Amino acid sequence: MIGLLEGRVVSRNDHGLIVEVGGIGFEVAVPLRVMESLPAAGGSVRLYTHLHWKEDGPALFGFANEQERAFFRLLLTVAGVGPRVALNCLGTADVQRLALAMATGDERFLTSLPGIGRKTAQRLIVELKDRINSAEICPSAPGMIAVSGPDEEAVQALLALGYSAQEAAAAIDQARIHLGQAEEQPATEAIVRQALRNLSKTR
Repeated sequence: MIGLLEGRVVSRNDHGLIVEVGGIGFEVAVPLRVMESLPAAGGSVRLYTHLHWKEDGPALFGFANEQERAFFRLLLTVAGVGPRVALNCLGTADVQRLALAMATGDERFLTSLPGIGRKTAQRLIVELKDRINSAEICPSAPGMIAVSGPDEEAVQALLALGYSAQEAAAAIDQARIHLGQAEEQPATEAIVRQALRNLSKTR
């Protein structure tokens, strides 16, 4: 299996690029967000790859890091999500944004992604909600909160009030920092109250 390519960009188009490695040109499809960061023809590139076999032959998909590749593979485990749809999802939003939407049940955001209808969005939430917090797929990072316990309940409360998953995550992250100074384990109600105060300052 081809897991990594490092070589020279021969050409690129809207769907991917050709990377020359040791005199062999590999055609690689990459997410749009990754494509925008890649060098022009003649530049050097390093991609983590996934080789996908289908009826009409193999296809190679490339990603900026192992986390993106792991999330791509996770998406492929859901019925109705093929490699092109998974690639388009990662081309539209980053891993943390996608993971947050699935963890919080943000069906509205998921159905806004290319190729994702309501039924597929529901399957993504049901099947992946408990699988996206692994260190390989969605490691903790600035701006990404752990959606469990009081935090998860607070996120759901803010979503019900009409806030987006991104707004809810940022507000709750700030609320936890603020409340951490006064309470060791703040309750859901306290988190929501503080998060709403934070949101009122930004709207």
